[in-house]
Amino acid sequence: MERIKVVLILGLLVFFVSGCARGEQPTWGTGSEIVITLTMRGNVDSGVEYLVALDTDGNVLTGPKKDPAEWSGFYVLRWAGNNFYLRNPNGEERFFSGGSVSGSIMKMDVDLSDLGKPSTLDVMVVTTDKGGNILDSLGNYFTVRLGSQSYVSREDASADTGNASSDILRVEIEVRR
Repeated sequence: MERIKVVLILGLLVFFVSGCARGEQPTWGTGSEIVITLTMRGNVDSGVEYLVALDTDGNVLTGPKKDPAEWSGFYVLRWAGNNFYLRNPNGEERFFSGGSVSGSIMKMDVDLSDLGKPSTLDVMVVTTDKGGNILDSLGNYFTVRLGSQSYVSREDASADTGNASSDILRVEIEVRR
């Protein structure tokens, strides 16, 4: 019996010490980010540009079209030349470090405060060649309601592009709070 008490006390001591060693833990809801995952039919290729337009104006009727030339006023995440970039609605573009590529999967983590803390996102994904010619796009943009949806996935309904690296299969948006 004495031995059980010692084991319990040591177990509790280890539990409390390890909890304190981690420091202050954030609670659910303190951070807000979205994770955008693109799945391509083939491996991501540096000869292709991958673009994600995000409309944050709250009007689900004014989302981004298929043509990136019409994306003024939107946030645009872009992967080109093995680097990620974020363009603001005012046209300023900066290097963006919140992305990764592995095989046919591309992930981009975006802090919602970088997007003005929107309540909805209208999302369009397009691939282009280096000359800006559209290779593939989603059929239409889709809307993510950040307050009520934590995960949205869309399949690409368009025909195969013939270039596996530019052929969008799926787009997933995960909201982390």
